[in-house]
Amino acid sequence: ASSYSEQLHKWRLQYGSVYGIFEEIFISQFHRFYARRIPLSNRILGQGRLHVFATNSNEQWKRQRTILNPAFGTSKMKRLIPMMNSSISILVEQLFLKTNEKKINILDFYKRLTIDIICCCTFGIDTQVQHDINHENIYMKKVQEVLEKDFERSYLARIHRIMPRSFLANLCSFLFRLQYMFEYEKSSLPANFLLINHMHQFIQERFQKKKHQQTRNDLLQLRIDALRSDKNQLSSSELLSNVYLMLAAGFETTSTALGYCTYRLAIHRDIQEKIYREIIKYKPSDLNSYETITNK
Repeated sequence: ASSYSEQLHKWRLQYGSVYGIFEEIFISQFHRFYARRIPLSNRILGQGRLHVFATNSNEQWKRQRTILNPAFGTSKMKRLIPMMNSSISILVEQLFLKTNEKKINILDFYKRLTIDIICCCTFGIDTQVQHDINHENIYMKKVQEVLEKDFERSYLARIHRIMPRSFLANLCSFLFRLQYMFEYEKSSLPANFLLINHMHQFIQERFQKKKHQQTRNDLLQLRIDALRSDKNQLSSSELLSNVYLMLAAGFETTSTALGYCTYRLAIHRDIQEKIYREIIKYKPSDLNSYETITNK
């Protein structure tokens, strides 16, 4: 282009009115976007429990990412493939049981698969969620409740949002504790609080097992191995925050993506057949391997 304005005009014609926003947010102006305000849940639980959502410095955010990124390397992912294969096999078995039905809610199956894989690969927990036909599994119920009932939309959280760094913010935290104290028999803690407290207990149990040389092959163990007291390693609160993030952020996004892809394949039989032929061609056995999945 002969001028900058002409180049912008060409880009607008090529990409539309909005383009370059990801580069602007994640690179050019990332220093403005890495941190969030302190939510009421953080204040109630204490910064010793959760602060991955309210990181107050660019260096702290980068340090956490630098420590955690190696946990998702090729060698680490290969260790998780057998666990994923086991969960996928259960999904296939459950789908075969429904072959006589004209319609099935595939999203419900994918939600169970997702929570099963996350709990298995992250915590080493066998939830049995895919066999739960009565919808009573505690992990499934509480994760769905986190998404359906946003604690940050409660009246106390809304008041806290107005002035999150004032005396009023501490008062909101006190009022919540007071309300919970008097209404304990009639209501329970918000789902995210229960999950966080449960994970905190589970992590403490893992620390005890590590002292006795009892370790597991999952993502939580990789994070515990990275836990040290010096500034270049994860703190215990950062560990808890990132473990909770894996569960809360990975559940609905993954299951929804799988459900939408399945829907698109169902209405486009030609693409479905093309994918089927490619799977038959490049997948030598019934079990997935890291090499097969990443093969281009």
